[in-house]
Amino acid sequence: MRLAVVVLIGVYGTSAHAEVALPTPLSAQDVAALARSRRSELIAAKARARAAAERPTIVSALDEPTISVSLDHVPFNMMGLDGSITVEQTFPLSRVRGNRKRAADAGARRELANTQRVGLVVELDAVEAFWMLAQLRAAAEIATRQHGLAKQLEAAALARYSSNTGTQSDVLRAKIETVRIAAEQRALAAEVRGAEVMLNTSIARDPSSPIPELDVSVPEAEPPTSTSVARASQARPELRAGRAEIEQAEAEARVMKSMYAPMAMVRTGPAYTMAEGEGWMLMVGLSIPIWRGKLRAGVAEANAMVDMATADLDAMRRMADGEAR
Repeated sequence: MRLAVVVLIGVYGTSAHAEVALPTPLSAQDVAALARSRRSELIAAKARARAAAERPTIVSALDEPTISVSLDHVPFNMMGLDGSITVEQTFPLSRVRGNRKRAADAGARRELANTQRVGLVVELDAVEAFWMLAQLRAAAEIATRQHGLAKQLEAAALARYSSNTGTQSDVLRAKIETVRIAAEQRALAAEVRGAEVMLNTSIARDPSSPIPELDVSVPEAEPPTSTSVARASQARPELRAGRAEIEQAEAEARVMKSMYAPMAMVRTGPAYTMAEGEGWMLMVGLSIPIWRGKLRAGVAEANAMVDMATADLDAMRRMADGEAR
């Protein structure tokens, strides 16, 4: 019974998500808004950004304390024992926690910029599919008019031939033209169906759902100036993500450099000995980072990641400048 309820809920939820009433006529702005609100890619990107926003708290926290029960000495005659119950906590003696938090913050900013990039991509996909469908529907309408005109010309050629004022070749040419345009009509009809499927897919609808009439009016707005285009290109989400990636790589490099500092350990708690009775135990320790080769390799790797992120950002900036010009 529970399985049936879950299946029904899933079916209704899926159908409700797949079917949405489209306005008539459908405009490019409507398509862009539907794509931004319904596409799974954007939903996944937003979830990834929310997950990345939690990383700074996770990576900057101290390790969990450890509670230990120790029996240091138990005589064979079982006449007493030496033991303790301690709580152990480790913490770094460097700024590694702060560096990890800064790296995670930069990663969260990168994922947020990536979310904005995905939103623009899904909008662009939907708008491109919209105008492709509009173009094909207009071409199909033109082909329909051409087919009607070709049939009229064919009838006129046949009438002239019947009255001995035309030739048979004129009739054949008119028939061939009519057949050619009819074949073009069938091809355009298939392309229109494919464009409708693409538009439905771009706004997360059932591919077989009908598409209403399209509003192909274009607002009479002046095109943006070169200065506005250049300013917009510098604010692209890809560039913000690239800058955040550089900040993350630099913070990761500082994290690796912080590994040269030792880790401290404090263990304390009540203790009991047969000789002295109840008391208190305190232990302090330090880790010894002696494997310098591993640490140097980690720093070199992090610095290489910084160089890679810097080069990627420079390439994206050049691409944005070129597209703006």
